[in-house]
Amino acid sequence: MKKRTLRGLVKRHPDGFGFFVPEDHEHPDVYIPRQSMNGLLTNDKVLIEVSPEKGGERFRGEVLEVLSRGTKQVVGQFFPLNEKYGFIKDESHAWGQDLKVLLEDSKNAEKGELVAAEILQFPSEDKAFLGRVIEVLGSADAPMNDLSRVIYGNQIPNVFSAEVEKEAKSFKSVPEEKDFAHRVDLRKKSLITIDGVTAKDFDDAVCVETSPKGFRL
Repeated sequence: MKKRTLRGLVKRHPDGFGFFVPEDHEHPDVYIPRQSMNGLLTNDKVLIEVSPEKGGERFRGEVLEVLSRGTKQVVGQFFPLNEKYGFIKDESHAWGQDLKVLLEDSKNAEKGELVAAEILQFPSEDKAFLGRVIEVLGSADAPMNDLSRVIYGNQIPNVFSAEVEKEAKSFKSVPEEKDFAHRVDLRKKSLITIDGVTAKDFDDAVCVETSPKGFRL
């Protein structure tokens, strides 16, 4: 089989090599050696040259071009490095190296604090991996910061427009009788929620009723 080029996403392995997931779903995943993963982060979209490995059914690829970056913000613990720089530790091994941050761009984060950062410069042979802190989240051990990890780690938008904020404020905190139209009224039933104490949405609930046949859950 001749060499061919493919487009798709890369997934970085903690040991430094990677796997390429092609847009062409008919083609199997491709192994990317460590030396071809330099400067690449998980979920980067790339163009690769693919060739079959000798004596097997596996494929090996070499990255030709980065088409787009899949990660633009990261979350991690901040640590001072010297009088000029600090760094955000790559605990997930999804970036390939720690992210350097100028202390003037650190928002005065303390050692070990969890921060969200914007990537300013992606790594290459002649460029460092640089970013700036956009929010200090606080203690890395605080359970409530797990939500922030997911939001920033998956590039989920978390800032609403002024129009959305204005509309949200137009709704009253306590519903009125007109709001119950076209809805099933369950207020007289004995419902017990099974959500945790810190839950924000109480959407897991059970109700048990007796009937001539026994119990109805």
